[in-house]
Amino acid sequence: MENQIFICGNFGYRSNQLDGQTIKTRVLKEEIGNRINTDIVYTDTSFIKKNPFSVLRNVYINFKRSSHIIIMPDSNAFKVLLPFYILLNKKRKDIRYVVIGGWLPGFLEKSKFYRFLCTKINGIYVEANEMKERMQKIGLENTKILPNFREFKYKAKAEKQIGSPMKLVYFSRVLKEKGVELAIQAVNEINRNKVHVKLDIIGPINEEYKLYFQKIIGEQGEDIKYKGFLEPNEIHEVLSKYDAMIFPTYFESEGFPGAVIDAYIAGLPVLASDWKYNKEFVIDQYTGIIFKVKDVEDIILKIKYLLANPEIVLSLRENCINQAFKYHVNSVFPELIRDMGLESNSKYQSK
Repeated sequence: MENQIFICGNFGYRSNQLDGQTIKTRVLKEEIGNRINTDIVYTDTSFIKKNPFSVLRNVYINFKRSSHIIIMPDSNAFKVLLPFYILLNKKRKDIRYVVIGGWLPGFLEKSKFYRFLCTKINGIYVEANEMKERMQKIGLENTKILPNFREFKYKAKAEKQIGSPMKLVYFSRVLKEKGVELAIQAVNEINRNKVHVKLDIIGPINEEYKLYFQKIIGEQGEDIKYKGFLEPNEIHEVLSKYDAMIFPTYFESEGFPGAVIDAYIAGLPVLASDWKYNKEFVIDQYTGIIFKVKDVEDIILKIKYLLANPEIVLSLRENCINQAFKYHVNSVFPELIRDMGLESNSKYQSK
């Protein structure tokens, strides 16, 4: 099947895992399928630990039958699968690597072997300009920017004012390095000084962190609650009920978090740490406020700043809604499809 497209990545179908990685992989598969008049096949690498030989066999079959390959491995799958792809690619098929997260430049700076393998790929698509610059500096001129993306129709209300009490949301995977404890500490400190702020925590809890987090959340009062996680179709409606999103991450492999785009779609300003590539996506005083990494006092100052300047929040909201369209699939996908030498079907050609 000469024009078949093969997409390989962690779709999370085995356990219905829903996080930034699986959502990005699923959206890409769906959008490529919608836009190109050809067959799509895929391999879900979430099965690879339990059934490595079955996954590799499926990769082999799909690779051999396809003319275009899109790979989306995480750091662990990358080390196993990239040599396998290059070994299979005797006929020089078109391979595009859509990177998830911000880990790849640092890894390749230390590994000549994998750096060499990456020169054999037609295109490497990273999420941030700084990532692209680091990759090109080590000789990977086949690197381009493909920002994180979402498909959405939701229209937020820009004129919504801060309520009383102020409602913050932490919307991300729940683990220490994503800064959830910093958010809890900041809100508790603020409320001790009679400034009333509520914090809801939404997202899947990292398995190794679950017992410790449950202990922490069990010690909180009415102002701080864990609200479980959201299905994709309810994310933007639920987020729009809040006044701002707090994102105090210091997670080592952070790239362009999809949660930031979800916040923008919902018209939600983002309070974010000055970590990794955050300043490239959360524009200080335009779509949110940047604070110092792991600095609870600075988080408190920035929350109080928003409380004291409600007119700024209205401006931030409007900017967030406008910014969201930069990351709509209709803005992001046409270039990838052109790079692959394919044509969008007639429904998408004018977009």
